[in-house]
Amino acid sequence: MQLSFEITQPSSDVERWLNSRFVTYELRKIPLSSIDIQASRHNQARHEAITEARVQRFIRASRGDAAVFPALVVYETPSGRYVLIDGNNRQETFSRLGVEECLVYVVRAHADVLATLTAEANERNGDRPTRDESLQSGKRLVEQHHYTLKEAAQHVGLSHSDLGRYVRVEQAASRAYAAGIRGFHNLAESTKQRLSAIDADPAFRAATQLTIRAKLSIAEVSEMVTNINAARDDQMKLAAVAAVAERVRRDNESQKPRGSGGRNAWWRAKGALTTLLKLDITAIETAAPSDAARKEFHELARRVSAHLKVATDADA
Repeated sequence: MQLSFEITQPSSDVERWLNSRFVTYELRKIPLSSIDIQASRHNQARHEAITEARVQRFIRASRGDAAVFPALVVYETPSGRYVLIDGNNRQETFSRLGVEECLVYVVRAHADVLATLTAEANERNGDRPTRDESLQSGKRLVEQHHYTLKEAAQHVGLSHSDLGRYVRVEQAASRAYAAGIRGFHNLAESTKQRLSAIDADPAFRAATQLTIRAKLSIAEVSEMVTNINAARDDQMKLAAVAAVAERVRRDNESQKPRGSGGRNAWWRAKGALTTLLKLDITAIETAAPSDAARKEFHELARRVSAHLKVATDADA
């Protein structure tokens, strides 16, 4: 069924938006069939290009020949097909209504500008991408359109640090997959972030394999990565991994708890003792809110001291 009225019309709002981005465009009437649906569905910032509730709302609005929609925004491919920048839901609506032709703004711009327009169109239409979708869009701008991390983060509304961590972890996941390592995605996010800081591929492979196999704690991984990155060459970086592997082997042979449990306890204890050594006792006593609080602190300190004495006496 073909509708008896023009379902699209020029939009001053869309034109103001395009003019603000200094892009060249022209208004055309094109066959709906000339739109590349598959490419259009992928050329947007959300996981799902079509929002069924919105399509149904558009269909209801069109009953009685009442609704007129803004012209779609597209770019033209070398093959003469059109890819949607803005209007996936409207195009789906038109298709279901049997519309054969519609007005479109055909934009001519560099690929990175087209990507920016697509991300902006999602927000203009009230369908702000989720955080995960924004992260993926930012990564695509960095890898495919050569944006800097700062530029990409600004375009998708994320902090530079958040996008940087996501990009590094995803790139590390790709490196792990290419190396035949399975299980990287199952690691804790903090562990993946630390491993992603290893630039040398041989050390990255060895460290990732050891982390997965030995179930290293984040503290162990963090120390290992620090030692790897401090090493001068690939041989020394691999030696840093081997040192951790040897420590794990000795732990297992001495019948210490397998997995990360025993080692985690060791690292937690070491961290706690290091923190204790840094405490300014006088400042703490001065800051106590009352005499009762100060006495409670002294009692806790006495118990810690007695506990540590037992441990040091065992080595005497």
